[in-house]
Amino acid sequence: MAPVLESLAQETAGQMNVVQIDAHGAVDVSSEYGVMSLPTMLLFKGGRPVGQWTGYFTKEVLKRKLDPLL
Repeated sequence: MAPVLESLAQETAGQMNVVQIDAHGAVDVSSEYGVMSLPTMLLFKGGRPVGQWTGYFTKEVLKRKLDPLL
């Protein structure tokens, strides 16, 4: 997912920040948001999670999922 997320981050600069964490090294964060498998992507708006997706997605599919929430 890293290349997809990096490309998406460039396209949405100023509209959205993309942050990657090591879920194995941040077990407390994984537990807090119910991450059970990887990759898991969470979208936060106003500091609150508004979307969560698990699995690999192409950039186009991920954009279709994100666009209504941005």
